[in-house]
Amino acid sequence: MQKQYLTEENYQRINKKFKTISLTVFIIGLIIGLGLIVFGVVKTNEINRTNEERAAAAVAESEASVATAKEKLSEIEAELSGLEAQYDAKASECDSLDMADDDWFAKSGKCQREEMALQTKIAELQSSQFQIKNADYTVYYQEDDLFVSYILYGAGGFIILASAGIALAIWLITKRRALLAYHAQSVMPVAKEGIDEITPTVANSAGNIADSVAEGIARGIKKGKE
Repeated sequence: MQKQYLTEENYQRINKKFKTISLTVFIIGLIIGLGLIVFGVVKTNEINRTNEERAAAAVAESEASVATAKEKLSEIEAELSGLEAQYDAKASECDSLDMADDDWFAKSGKCQREEMALQTKIAELQSSQFQIKNADYTVYYQEDDLFVSYILYGAGGFIILASAGIALAIWLITKRRALLAYHAQSVMPVAKEGIDEITPTVANSAGNIADSVAEGIARGIKKGKE
């Protein structure tokens, strides 16, 4: 038995296959694209959470450093207060030494050395106080970049658009007959009008040709009789 390929049943069956393929391509692309986008969202949340944790740790470390500095400043101020009192007392002691004493020179030298030692300690504490007050207690940290997330978003969106385009192209194959029918229906009235306009001219031309041929034949017959 001869197999018939061009049947309506086969046509509908093939169309159904194309529609299934189109839908499958779109669904697979949609799943992959959405999967990448969702993974990008998860990655973004993870990066943001890590950056927030680093920022919180940096703030806590900075606050701890500031608290330690304040505590140290309080200790220095208390020590400075005591040393300055000692220095003032020692300076008064040195100034009150009686130059008439036989050991004045020795006592004056010792007193001045002690005074200088107190002055040196005060200067060191004041230097430390200045450094602590003017130190930078900002804690810097490295933030993770969201570049990977942007790549995932772009790839997911591209896959969805590409799969939609491919699916649409496959689906349009199933509509070729309808498109051709629409094209034919849109062209036929114009073609019919052209044919209607051309037909009288063609008919007249054909009639003229036929008359000429008939006249020629008649003349030939007449000459043959003569």
